[in-house]
Amino acid sequence: MSSDREMFSEITDPAKRDPGLLAKAAGIGAAVATYFGMNLLSYDARLGVYIGFALTVIYFVIVAKGKPAISRAAVLAIAAAIFFGSSYIAYRVIHRPEALAPHVAEAPWIAQTFDGISMELPWQLDPTPVNFPAEIQALLASSSSWSHEDGGGYVMVSRLTRRHGTLLNLAGAAQGSIDNLRNVPGTKSAIGTKHETTLLGLPAFDTEARIEREGGGALQVHGWLVADGDDLYHAEFITAADDPNAAAVWSRLRNSVKRIARA
Repeated sequence: MSSDREMFSEITDPAKRDPGLLAKAAGIGAAVATYFGMNLLSYDARLGVYIGFALTVIYFVIVAKGKPAISRAAVLAIAAAIFFGSSYIAYRVIHRPEALAPHVAEAPWIAQTFDGISMELPWQLDPTPVNFPAEIQALLASSSSWSHEDGGGYVMVSRLTRRHGTLLNLAGAAQGSIDNLRNVPGTKSAIGTKHETTLLGLPAFDTEARIEREGGGALQVHGWLVADGDDLYHAEFITAADDPNAAAVWSRLRNSVKRIARA
């Protein structure tokens, strides 16, 4: 018991303060704070632990080598700096998915046309080149894609025109849109479902999928596919999983689809 009191007095008594012991105490405190901070602030606790451990080691090296006479206030300041610095770095590296702003679903949207259909969108979509596998490209006469990522959401619209006479399996295309999510680098799993429906009075499928990622938060994907003659239209909307505003935005996106005459 006396040894415990002596150790405590070495930390609290300025006359007996041991810089090396202070360094250890601050380092342990910083490591513990960093560990729990990373569990709270990141979806990948391992990365947070690695960052916290590395910064704590650096702290040990600097303090132990210089052996400065530091006060308890300085110890706390250094521990706090390590904690908040590690939290910020982990947040930026891991890139926690941003949530949609609550006003997006009610804000004024813009109308945009996509080779035969139009949609209302919260953001203007930009032409986006897409490289299809050779076996799919051989079945297409032409294709166009548009996309945009902003404010916690990603929207993509594609139009694929198959070669005349080529058979289209709409259910297979819907399943393929889900399966292809598993091929994105960094994806641990992608579990989805498809539901047969109609859109624009035409055969269609709605799709939903949840993506678990190696180095970030889970994502939710909503989509639809509709066949119109030789054309296949496909749209996807991606947000952070469990985003409370995603359902309202997706509903407005889907309900805004209209057929228009091609230019």
